[in-house]
Amino acid sequence: MNVLVVSNVDYVGGAETVLADLAVRDQRNSYLVLAPIGKFTELLCRLRIDFIGSRYIRTLNRHSGIINAFINLFSGIFGGGYEIVRIARARRIDILYANSLRSGIYCMIPSIVARIPLLWHVHDASESRVWSVLMSCLTRCKSNIKVVGVSECVLNSRVLSHVSPSRKALVYNGLDVSVYSPSSGIRGGEKISILLYGRIIRWKGYDIAINALSMISVNVRSRLTCSVVGDCSDPVYYAELVELVRDLGLHEIVRFGPSVAREDVPELLDSADVVIHSAVNPDPLPTVVLEAMAKGKVVIASRVGGVPEIIEDGVSGYTVPPDNPQELAKLIERVVSQINSSYSVGKAARERILDVFSIDKKVERFNELYSVLAKDSRKEKW
Repeated sequence: MNVLVVSNVDYVGGAETVLADLAVRDQRNSYLVLAPIGKFTELLCRLRIDFIGSRYIRTLNRHSGIINAFINLFSGIFGGGYEIVRIARARRIDILYANSLRSGIYCMIPSIVARIPLLWHVHDASESRVWSVLMSCLTRCKSNIKVVGVSECVLNSRVLSHVSPSRKALVYNGLDVSVYSPSSGIRGGEKISILLYGRIIRWKGYDIAINALSMISVNVRSRLTCSVVGDCSDPVYYAELVELVRDLGLHEIVRFGPSVAREDVPELLDSADVVIHSAVNPDPLPTVVLEAMAKGKVVIASRVGGVPEIIEDGVSGYTVPPDNPQELAKLIERVVSQINSSYSVGKAARERILDVFSIDKKVERFNELYSVLAKDSRKEKW
């Protein structure tokens, strides 16, 4: 089948990473991505995934102001809608695939006009009443639709609370685990390397982890190094983090590094012993956690969003209450003190990814959904 994917962002986040993995791995279907030109389309180009740069769909940036946000929104709905219909007819598209909440807004009218089934992939556990009402209304406008949540956290969130259960499906994101070959384990005798990586934005809670490091005893802290690596999506927040490190006297421990291409993440993880994901808001299914576990790393993550669905606390990783640097500091000290026995945790983490979060399981499930949507579409046309 021919699948047209619509993405409304120009950066590479978790949703974009797992979409690229799906398009590469799924050999049964042909994928074409419509997205604004930027880092995401650069990734698609490197992976040789077919794409078209959109003239009308743009990233909605909260810092650009309400007027620009509305201009971009209407440009996406009407200009982007026209693009989608034109491409769908020219390329004989069988399935329209919206890769985010906002992308679904752009896809709804074209899917009705072109009579194409819609798969709406939701990566956000939004508690917005506005989005909840909007999703309820829009999903009632079209019969041939599946709303796919990346975790139970998403399916149970307010945004999908009024969507009919028959139109919802759970499909966990999956990784190509072969790319994430396990590292050789903790490197005895060396300093213990902590890694914080991903998009550097406020709700990811990098400041929580940095504050936690300052609360660790001097003896333990002297054994640590910490790298902060990622795409600086919020320059103001990034500057605050740099200042925080300086104010806390952690400049000899904490180092900031440039963002790395998604293909280089496995190599980045090779240098780490412990990966911390200290999000303060629900992260529906953090790709950072999946990647680190696939490499067999010791992962400490906030017990929020989809994390409890990934990590079996104390078995395949560790969880901590969100926005709580004191508890995080205690957990880091405990993990560091037991670091030589952590190999079993890393091994269990990788096995957890293989069992539940592999790309092959995701591809199989998506093909099932495509078949159901295509079958229902033929019935409608008949």
